[in-house]
Amino acid sequence: MSIRKELPELVKANVISQDTADRISDYYTFKSEQNSNRLYIVFRILGTLLFGIGIILIIADNWEKLSRSVKTSLAIYIY
Repeated sequence: MSIRKELPELVKANVISQDTADRISDYYTFKSEQNSNRLYIVFRILGTLLFGIGIILIIADNWEKLSRSVKTSLAIYIY
């Protein structure tokens, strides 16, 4: 049972005013937007970490095949 579905009925029964119903609806809209933003941030962090780990694993897998100058420049760049 959602509070948003009950709001028109409460206004019709004169339990709350239309202004109060609008404010309640705005509050729950804002609250649901905040939760989706947090989830979006979590997925962005997870994706960034996985991407970074993938790059590190590709370099680690091919480390022996790289020339000494490339290894040195990578070591200096990362340091």
